[in-house]
Amino acid sequence: MKTRSSTYRYIALTLMGLLFLPLLVNHLPGIPKAHVFGVEEQQDSVSGSWLDGSAQHQFEKKLMDHSVSRTYLLRFRNQYQYTLFGKINANNIYKFGDYYFRFYIPSFNDASNFIGKDSIEHTLDEIVQLQHYLGDSIPVITIIPPSKHHYYQQFLPERNRTRSKETNYHYVLAGLKQKQLHHIDFNHYFLNNRSEIPAIFAKGGIHWTSYASTVAADSLMKYISSVKQEHYDSFSYDTVYHNGFNVDDLDLELLRNILVKPKDTRLRDVIITPKKGKKRLKAVIIGDSFFLTIQNSGARKAMFTDDSFYHYYFSRTYNSDLELIPFDIHKIKDAMKEADCILLVNDITNLQVFGFGFPRRINYLFR
Repeated sequence: MKTRSSTYRYIALTLMGLLFLPLLVNHLPGIPKAHVFGVEEQQDSVSGSWLDGSAQHQFEKKLMDHSVSRTYLLRFRNQYQYTLFGKINANNIYKFGDYYFRFYIPSFNDASNFIGKDSIEHTLDEIVQLQHYLGDSIPVITIIPPSKHHYYQQFLPERNRTRSKETNYHYVLAGLKQKQLHHIDFNHYFLNNRSEIPAIFAKGGIHWTSYASTVAADSLMKYISSVKQEHYDSFSYDTVYHNGFNVDDLDLELLRNILVKPKDTRLRDVIITPKKGKKRLKAVIIGDSFFLTIQNSGARKAMFTDDSFYHYYFSRTYNSDLELIPFDIHKIKDAMKEADCILLVNDITNLQVFGFGFPRRINYLFR
């Protein structure tokens, strides 16, 4: 009887604790997390109810650019609803097969954000003009990272697959080739080598993995050295078993904000070892959040000079330590004249803003 009484008492105390959980939501310590770029616009605080979902919505907006508090109650609620009902309490995140995807509209595919051949042609002509201003000694290199919805297309419903060639990716790539502009299509490269390079995308990630971005950075370094006929500082890398806490491989999981993360034994952490060359590469880098994975892996510091600044969406400037510094288009123009190369990193989904306005705005200063 005593054992049964103790069990009832334990159950009663547990139920009472659950009743008081909402009262504790603003008093629990948070868990600081690393930078997550390219996800949602940030806010200053997370308030609202953890029961009706308003706190989760504000959490997503705050997550992008700085450390946040991921309260236990939010994660508990989200885990509970996902485990019992399969509900994902995060905007624009979908699960197909074992993989999570992020689409800004449910019917998204490559044809749905096509900006038109003429618009793409105009931006390509601006890059041609920019290359003319800079001369052949400072190559402008367009880098197209791989796309998760291309890589795992077989898991997608028909509405998210693309049969048409009327896409930004098709016309950008065709134009880069036709105009003989420097470019690397990592989407094509990784698709062709998927059997040899595991885990290009994590189950719970939207960007390429730390491992895949390091493979790409190594290939980029070799490409630049070949084009420039220079022996630059570079790096070698080794892989170790993933500990499951690499932020770059779990960015969608951070948005889902749950307790239990999916297991993905394919993932690997990367150990970078710098290799000395004759000189360090100086670059001007314009791009979206796919470049951040190269930054976070340590490849950036092994490859580039400290003043090789990164201009996010050509609207914000970050130094080599990812500290925000003033965006100054005139200083960027001056840096381009002294650079070894210009890198334009443009994810396939973001090709609807191909170039981020960079070629047009810089060319205006050169005229």
